[in-house]
Amino acid sequence: MTPQERNALIEECARAAEAQDRTGYEWVRDSLWAKILQRAGANVRGLMTIEPTAKIDPELDHTLSVLSTALNDE
Repeated sequence: MTPQERNALIEECARAAEAQDRTGYEWVRDSLWAKILQRAGANVRGLMTIEPTAKIDPELDHTLSVLSTALNDE
């Protein structure tokens, strides 16, 4: 997995962490819940600043590819 692919996957995960189905609910901007979701996404994006320490593992690449496909299917 290239660094660009890794960062793209991290960004997808961050967007998923921030996503909230607001159907049927009043959404209050800057509410505690909104800030929690924003912080969750920011924490996931923080992974982009950490250099991977593990050696390249084809099995892990396959697992991440499956995760990416599952996120895109939603």
